[in-house]
Amino acid sequence: MQGTRRTQTMNKGLDVSQWNDGIDLKKAKSEGYDFIILRGGYTGYGALRTKNVDGRFEKFYSEAKKLGFKIGAYWYSCANSTSTGKAEAEFFFQNCLKGKKFDFPCYIDVENTQWQSNDKKAVTDAIIAFCDYIEKQGLMSGIYCSEFWFNKMVELNRLTKYSKWVASWQKSKPNMDISHFDLWQCSGESGNVVKIGGMVVDTNISYRDFTKETTTNDSKPKENKKKKSIETIAKEVIEGKWGVGEDRKKKLTKAGYDYDKVQKKVNELLKTKEKTYTVKEGDTLSEIAEKFGTTVTSLQKKNGIKDVNKIYVGQVLKV
Repeated sequence: MQGTRRTQTMNKGLDVSQWNDGIDLKKAKSEGYDFIILRGGYTGYGALRTKNVDGRFEKFYSEAKKLGFKIGAYWYSCANSTSTGKAEAEFFFQNCLKGKKFDFPCYIDVENTQWQSNDKKAVTDAIIAFCDYIEKQGLMSGIYCSEFWFNKMVELNRLTKYSKWVASWQKSKPNMDISHFDLWQCSGESGNVVKIGGMVVDTNISYRDFTKETTTNDSKPKENKKKKSIETIAKEVIEGKWGVGEDRKKKLTKAGYDYDKVQKKVNELLKTKEKTYTVKEGDTLSEIAEKFGTTVTSLQKKNGIKDVNKIYVGQVLKV
């Protein structure tokens, strides 16, 4: 989901999983960390690739909400095809994200050497399927991996519209152009170690203010407003709800309707619609018949008139 590009403001954040159970998030907040990316779950390494919810996801989400953290999420992936990527995203959404509000994207963590290191196209297909599913649910999406993976293991040129979260622990800043990533994971267990309350944590810097972007982060699918049928719109046109002439055409086109199809249906409805005429003072049945291109006999039959000389002002005749 493309949004406004990052500002130069840098905000500090953490990412945590069940391995960080016991971390003092209150202390982290007091030390200036204002966002947190939670592991929603992971796909197992085995042949079955079973999907699992992180054992502390709900606890961390609740606590982070209370402390006022901006929140994102991620899924550790083993996906290497369109179908497995979408399946992970569906499980992630249904079991972790649904019904919750997120301020940061929901990322696919791509770094599994067993399933994801042999076919750049297949892994990129999986990433796109994952991210597109997440975005259809009204959430921002993105990709997490190392600088090496971004450069060598995926087709980066196909992933331009998604947020990038790059891991690079040994450097003062990744070599990647800043325009290519939004978050930088700058510390971890094997480099540039940071501790909070004695616990080693992954820390991050955000170069993009996601909270200012126009996006739906309420975990509710975007509503697809169902268009009315051509016949329904045609009836509304007949009732005068869409204006006349060019004004009508502009309104129908702007609303996504085929003007010619609507007008055709309008003509059909008017043709089949039974016409009526309200008798006015001075009218005769023969004059009415002539006016509508019919006969006195036809008017008699349609309206049950026995005496052609007896019609009344206000009487509604079928013509």
